[in-house]
Amino acid sequence: MSTVRAHIEQEVQKKFVLAAAREELAWQSAATDVISDVAKRMRLTGKQAPACHSICHPPWHAERCPNHVKNQQLAERVLLAKATVAGKAIGVAFGSADQSKFLKSVGLPASSCISSSSSSSSTIVSNVDILGGKFAFCPQEVHDQMLMLAARGHLQITNTTQRAEHIRTAPLKVAVPEALHGAMAWGYINPSMRPPRGLQWKRFESGSWKLYLLGG
Repeated sequence: MSTVRAHIEQEVQKKFVLAAAREELAWQSAATDVISDVAKRMRLTGKQAPACHSICHPPWHAERCPNHVKNQQLAERVLLAKATVAGKAIGVAFGSADQSKFLKSVGLPASSCISSSSSSSSTIVSNVDILGGKFAFCPQEVHDQMLMLAARGHLQITNTTQRAEHIRTAPLKVAVPEALHGAMAWGYINPSMRPPRGLQWKRFESGSWKLYLLGG
């Protein structure tokens, strides 16, 4: 029995390590963009780039590399600011009648409306996080709602690295169902990926995007 327990604990530990590694890669990707931009500006002004000018891959390096820590914190702030601004700019894709129809089609309560700035706690919908965990600054309600949709096959599965990229590359003008505003702001849905079940993306000549009900 002790052998079985030890094996289970070992497998659980592996999952935690993998989840942490995925989130670290997401921050590395974001920080790389920030560092490249800083290095470019320093070259233009004739200044010398700092010694730690690239992402340090060994996780333990952050403990002794102040530049790495600062870069990672800066990358987190960049993603947070981008997601917050995007959340405020997202338009409403369709009216209340179609909103109720969409929520019913994916099995969510009619009152479901998860905003990108919501901060109250909610119940985890699954013991297994098939989305690879969430960013520390992402509201728990948004992640839980996306877990529910992904578990039912209504949402394409993404990881933190992909969602970080979605946050950074989100279109300036986009309209989605009100219940998915948080999902759009935090990278769970994006025009570059398959839309949630029952919806379809449409791009306009102006460069804006909108999620429509299928057949709408």
